[in-house]
Amino acid sequence: MVGLEMQVAGAVAGALTMYLGVKRYQSGCGVQLVAATEPSDSFMAQCGSANMRALLETHAGGLLDDQMVPTPWLPSGMLQTVYCTMVGLKTDASTRVAYRRELLTLADQGTVSVDWHNEGRERVALVVPGLGGSSYEYHVRALAQRLGARGYTVAVMNHRGSGRTPLTSARLYNAYDTEDLAAVVRHVAAQPGVRHLVAVGYSLGANLLTKHLGEAGAGALIRAGVAVCCPFDTAVAGRALDARGWLNDHVFQPNLVATIKRLVKRNLAVFRAADLAYDLDAVMRATRMSQLDNLVTAPTYGHKDCWAYYAAASSAPYVAKVLRPLLALNTADDPITPMEGVPLEAVRRNPHVAVAVCRHGGHLGFFTGLKPRIWYLDHVATFLDAALAHADTQCASGADEGPRLATPADAESFAFPFAPYAIQLDFMQRLFEAIEQRSLGVFESPTGTGKSLSLLCGALTWLRQHEQRLAKQTEVADDPAAADKAGKADEPDWVRAYARRERQRKREDAAGERETRQRRYDAWVARTRRREAAAAGQGAARPNKRRRTDGGDGDDGLSDSDLLVADYRSGSDGSDGSSDADDSDGEPEEPRGTQIVFASRTHSQLQQLMGELKRTAHAQGLRALTLGGRSQLCAHPRERLRPAAQLNERCLAMQQTRAERCPLLPARRTPLLDFRAAAHAHGPADIEDLALIGRRLHVCAYYGARAAAPAAHLVAMPYNVLLSAAARQAMHVDLRGCVVVVDEAHNLVDAVLAVHSPVLDQPAVDRLAACVAAYRSRYWRRLSPENTRHVLQLGALLRALTRYMRGVAQAHRGAEGASVRVLRVNAFLHDARAEQFNVHAVARYLRVSQLGRKLNMFHDRHASDAAAGPPDAAAAQQGATSPAAAIAALESFIACIGSPERAAARVVVAADGGAARLKYLLLDPAEPFAEILRDARAVILAGGTMAPADDLVRQLRPADRPDDARLFSWPHVVDASHVCATVVASGPTARPLRFARADLAGSAGLSDAGLALAALCRVVPGGVVVFFPSYALLRRAHALWQESQVLARIEKAKHRVLAEDNSRTTGGAAEDILQEYSRCVAQRGGAVLLSVVGGRLSEGINFSDALGRAVVMVGLPFPNLGDAELRARLDYCDAKEESGDMGPRARAMYDALCMRAVNQSIGRAIRHRNDYAAIIFFDVRYAEPRIADKLPRWITDAGSAHASPLKPLPFGPALAQIAAFFKRDFASK
Repeated sequence: MVGLEMQVAGAVAGALTMYLGVKRYQSGCGVQLVAATEPSDSFMAQCGSANMRALLETHAGGLLDDQMVPTPWLPSGMLQTVYCTMVGLKTDASTRVAYRRELLTLADQGTVSVDWHNEGRERVALVVPGLGGSSYEYHVRALAQRLGARGYTVAVMNHRGSGRTPLTSARLYNAYDTEDLAAVVRHVAAQPGVRHLVAVGYSLGANLLTKHLGEAGAGALIRAGVAVCCPFDTAVAGRALDARGWLNDHVFQPNLVATIKRLVKRNLAVFRAADLAYDLDAVMRATRMSQLDNLVTAPTYGHKDCWAYYAAASSAPYVAKVLRPLLALNTADDPITPMEGVPLEAVRRNPHVAVAVCRHGGHLGFFTGLKPRIWYLDHVATFLDAALAHADTQCASGADEGPRLATPADAESFAFPFAPYAIQLDFMQRLFEAIEQRSLGVFESPTGTGKSLSLLCGALTWLRQHEQRLAKQTEVADDPAAADKAGKADEPDWVRAYARRERQRKREDAAGERETRQRRYDAWVARTRRREAAAAGQGAARPNKRRRTDGGDGDDGLSDSDLLVADYRSGSDGSDGSSDADDSDGEPEEPRGTQIVFASRTHSQLQQLMGELKRTAHAQGLRALTLGGRSQLCAHPRERLRPAAQLNERCLAMQQTRAERCPLLPARRTPLLDFRAAAHAHGPADIEDLALIGRRLHVCAYYGARAAAPAAHLVAMPYNVLLSAAARQAMHVDLRGCVVVVDEAHNLVDAVLAVHSPVLDQPAVDRLAACVAAYRSRYWRRLSPENTRHVLQLGALLRALTRYMRGVAQAHRGAEGASVRVLRVNAFLHDARAEQFNVHAVARYLRVSQLGRKLNMFHDRHASDAAAGPPDAAAAQQGATSPAAAIAALESFIACIGSPERAAARVVVAADGGAARLKYLLLDPAEPFAEILRDARAVILAGGTMAPADDLVRQLRPADRPDDARLFSWPHVVDASHVCATVVASGPTARPLRFARADLAGSAGLSDAGLALAALCRVVPGGVVVFFPSYALLRRAHALWQESQVLARIEKAKHRVLAEDNSRTTGGAAEDILQEYSRCVAQRGGAVLLSVVGGRLSEGINFSDALGRAVVMVGLPFPNLGDAELRARLDYCDAKEESGDMGPRARAMYDALCMRAVNQSIGRAIRHRNDYAAIIFFDVRYAEPRIADKLPRWITDAGSAHASPLKPLPFGPALAQIAAFFKRDFASK
């Protein structure tokens, strides 16, 4: 009996010991979270939560509470990893999925495949496998099945040659280049019905995903990501994988190397056809991945060996730039990606990123349970659900703003400076609604209707009420009684209490946190002022003054160290190199509220806008300013006289030199803070106001305006700043949540295309090639190896471009006229023999390293040395210009062609006058404009003549954006009886008036037009403005009418005929013609001005009252179909029909280009309520429906007291109608 008791006791003790041992073992299997604890402004804006830690703890807490207890017979990381490779192609109930394969052809004609599962859902999960992986791996199929069950469409990316994807180019995938992934992301996001895109990456795929999210920043199409076993530092992972050991030598390395060898062996013909410098025999003999990378990957991307490639491929430097929720799952026992490679400090500083570390799991294993199953599947799905749901409820829908604002019903609510017309009140109300409803709105209101005032008052009224709404929401959150009233009356107390707590939490994230951030920023300002005041009082040196360590300053204050490029590490910094050196470390981001961003074409228009704003009650307490470039705001007595490009480079260079630092930009922050305070206290400030503030405070107004912009209520800027992402970043403009208003938006499409179509000419390339060669020759011993490699690559690319452009110019030499070819980007790179260059890497190096700035400084030093040297050297240097403009053009051009090729991009190669010119031609303006539409709360496009507005929207709205545009058009303020619109179908000799290209062979039509104009001048008082489609037709008509004495008959009635001439009508010459025309009308009672549609006198000129009693349109200004760039746009817009005619979309765009120019020209007349004029069309085609429908509404509505304005009339009845118009209605005026 005693023995039995002893046995029982022993069994119990053993069981208890085992239980306690298991518990002790499990206690070490929890998940350790590494994440930031500080809140983030941008994260709040995008994800609605303070940080990733809060998101995980609040909405995905199961991950943090769970334990990753490994399968008992797979207790180590090595065993977990080996088992993962063994079950790679195993199929069980948890991994059965059905795929549909899609092949994608990439920019270099390479191919990747996308395997689709569970298609047709709004949420898509993109899965990126690792090295040698594909959609058929066990863990990929398990994840695809689990995400499909959770309502996701799953798209698995198979890299080049992987998963039986055909290899169609000799370029293999790698951990360095994210272009393939970016192309797949864009393709998947553009699929119909896709609302949200998330991504999961494995191992090398996780490295690519992290790097891509860092490169894309706030513009990432991926809303949330998970990185499983991401190496982060691929050099650390490379050393771990290359270390000698039984498992590495006999399992991991052979498995990976065999995968790559199979790929190469299957595609030997592709590699041999590419004629690349690969030793394919050595590749097939390789036994380790480092050998393969030395033979193939490293030389392909310009690295000296595999270790340099591994260092460049690391995603760790990009962790700080990730602005989307990213959860990394890593294990402490991973034999391939050790924890030492995980950038934990960078993770702790970025609230968008979190790393969940498990004690066990190996590399891609995570097997748990007696029957191994993958532990993280549900946790990944739950995190992605939470990230998307939280983003939806907190920011995308705007649901936390509170109740929708009611549209003001009366004029007093808009604080209009005087009693508005009915159309002005309606304009402001519709504008208010469009902003509140987050719309793309197109507003057409003719000149004279107070459009600018209506835009300002409507937008600022919405902003004021929106801020009041946010303040009330904060009060509701802080006041329990108010919160209870906001609930339903029949709710139980506990429901009300819970709802109150939830509202409190959300409001603290949205509004209360903003106040905290504001206090933090104000405290930083106060500390900075005290610290700098104390330093100044002690006579200390300026805080940021650089110390000279090498001596040897030249006469210009520059040393050789100033001219050296800082150490560069490929991929180390994806930030824009335009961020200037004056930005101090440690400065917190200033909290931004909702802003009105107002853009117009010219600074004079923005100055008028600020003048209008000062007339309103909104100006009281309003922080409003105008952003301008250095050329407008620089006050340096000598440097401000430089051309714009040179001034920009010189300004940036002066910040890096001790002797020449600009006195208006001190190293201390206090002067800029003083400027910021003064600009905000000033009220609405235009460029001149800001310049005066800068002179008064002795501070640079350019940098002062940048410092003042984030806290402004309204920021005005020219088109080129709004439309360029780089310019917006340089000017500290953040469009997220802002209201963007574009005035004079009729030519917005042309402006978008111009901003994104840089030009590079042959002399610029020649100068840059010589400058880069001289720079390398001078400093090659002092440049780091990485800089040397990139400078060499840039020099080689420039030499290739030089040879190509010289060849183009030589081939055209002796030919008449200009030669123009339009090529796809890849075809251009092939013809220029530049396809072997990684142009994307060159563009990134130029941007990040700021080499262009150094080259400009180097050129200036060389020029000054030559000027001080022998006379022959000075004479040789005298003709050389600063390369600043050429550098800017090169950076823009390389950045464009270095992007993954788009179907909507071409390169125009032109030769004329013995020199060649390259132009990057953007064909689709919707692509760059999409970022503005995505970030802004609402976008308002306004103008006096927006017709045809539907074409404008069609060109600017991306294909994947819903058709949510709202189009508004108002009549003119003048009564319809003040406008006489007449289509003259025939001339005095009864010959039809039609000026199509085919009708201009003879001169009879032009003769009849001259006779008709002479007759009209006898019945039309005041001035008559005549618009021709082209300068050629104007000159031909002028010569013909002069020869036939028609001009003498016109001058008999109107005293003087003046003609615009494109050979001399520039600047002052155009102003002289306009002044002479105005003088003749005022002093002699009339004159005739012959002008050209699209010329200097067709836009922005006010022909009010007697200056424009009649506007005559001769013909239709259709663009020249022989223009190669226009032809490329039309071909892209719509393929040709079999008959050779344009397709319907191309025809619509072609007609719209013509009619938009016509509408701008006829809008020069009738500028106020009491004005009146006749609009006369000398071409029967104006009565055709496809043309008439595109005329402004105030034209088509005109003529209630006359015959139908769009009915073609013979000359006699037309002349009678026009005479009756002036005699009957206005003879007494």
